[in-house]
Amino acid sequence: MQMLHELHPREKKVCRGEYRCLVGGLEIDYAESWLVTRLPNGQQVIRAEVRGDSGGEQAHLLTHMVRDADELPTWLRMRYGRGALGGAVQYTFRPATVQIARQTWGLRPWQEVVDIAEGYEIDYPPIIGRDYVWRAYPPNEQMEVRSLPVFSPDLWTDEARLLTGRTLRYNVRLEPDSGCVVPAGQFRHAEHFKLTLSDGERAEAWYDEEGVPLRWLYPDKDYDFVLTVYERFE
Repeated sequence: MQMLHELHPREKKVCRGEYRCLVGGLEIDYAESWLVTRLPNGQQVIRAEVRGDSGGEQAHLLTHMVRDADELPTWLRMRYGRGALGGAVQYTFRPATVQIARQTWGLRPWQEVVDIAEGYEIDYPPIIGRDYVWRAYPPNEQMEVRSLPVFSPDLWTDEARLLTGRTLRYNVRLEPDSGCVVPAGQFRHAEHFKLTLSDGERAEAWYDEEGVPLRWLYPDKDYDFVLTVYERFE
């Protein structure tokens, strides 16, 4: 697994895993490896590497997300390449704004500030980054639809806007506990959510008790991301 930043000598591993993607039940060219660690000051670090096909071109994404001791988002760094297109970015998260400093290959560096509702969460591309549903949904509100403010980095845009970000709202509902079975194992008490994204697309997500995504499904497209390897160190 490649990393943007190697582990600090005092950084402790929490858990690691891998995801694969199925389309129509068949595995496609998508591989994600990730690692969650804890720093001595209580910060949580989530690293991920994603490789796969994107529109006929090989894409490669590295991410490095840091949360503070209260597990609130602090900053996210990403490096992305797809054919001749690519760049690097840092998002710094404030209570009601996101500061973006990005460099797209061949273009000058760019900085901007995006306003967003307080209490927002981060929906960034790796599946391990889709824990925002579990984090943001109010506890004990099963079957209640909630509108969650979300900031999402943009990889699917033209060169000039690559690695900018969008403020979105997703409608989310917690479903009755039905468990979840994935290649990494059987999880009898997985939390199950149904989402309607800003563009109307539907998604479903399952999480273990620690908030690790077990499965992420787009039922209309039949894209199914599943956890294939899962190891906990503490």
